[in-house]
Amino acid sequence: DKMIAVGERGMHVAQEIRNPITAIAGLAKRLARDTEEGSEKREYLDIILRETDRLERVLGEQLSLAQMTKPRLKLQSMNVLVQEALEQQSDELVRRRVRLLKRLAPDLPSLLLDEDKIRQVVGNVLHYALTSVPAGGRVRVETRTGGGMVQAEIAHDGPKIPGESLDRLFVPFSATRRYGAGVGLAVAYQVVREHGGEIRARSEGDWSSIVTVYLPLRENTDRRARPDRRAGRTERRRRNA
Repeated sequence: DKMIAVGERGMHVAQEIRNPITAIAGLAKRLARDTEEGSEKREYLDIILRETDRLERVLGEQLSLAQMTKPRLKLQSMNVLVQEALEQQSDELVRRRVRLLKRLAPDLPSLLLDEDKIRQVVGNVLHYALTSVPAGGRVRVETRTGGGMVQAEIAHDGPKIPGESLDRLFVPFSATRRYGAGVGLAVAYQVVREHGGEIRARSEGDWSSIVTVYLPLRENTDRRARPDRRAGRTERRRRNA
């Protein structure tokens, strides 16, 4: 009961903190529009905007972890969601001069999934990669099918991660700041499991961290082929008449 009370209080505090952060970010944006590019004042405003954005992301992850809702499924392409997540992080990729290696399978089948949640999964994994890779480093993003799964893979060539830290990437707050501490990957883990899939991390060659999301094709096909209950009732009424 105490843990539940602490969790509820934490959610309330996170929601309350969001309001002043939004106000600070809004005022900083207005000031930045009227401030000359390259000036010292503009540099300070850009730092404020980056830090408020980071705070907003941390709070959003906290609330996402505490308020997990049932997935709302619809047919969607994983490639579309990956591309949208990349667009959302495009400024960070450019700012940190990260080289993006992208290879999206053109024949990837559409899946029944909650597009908002899976987009968040890809975004959280991509954010983890961007906070781990040094300026001028590389991030690799791939999609493919294999083993009855649709796979989305994000890798980075940042500092090598010890095996014990790699094993605990999806545990909230277990990683050190260097490896992207927070709950973003824990949220990703929960969402993927809700979809009947898996998410795993490994290291290989020059890639110090490779996070792969696996979503099952067969389970999606079964859900799509499930007969419409209303159609079944209509057919039974027709036979009885």
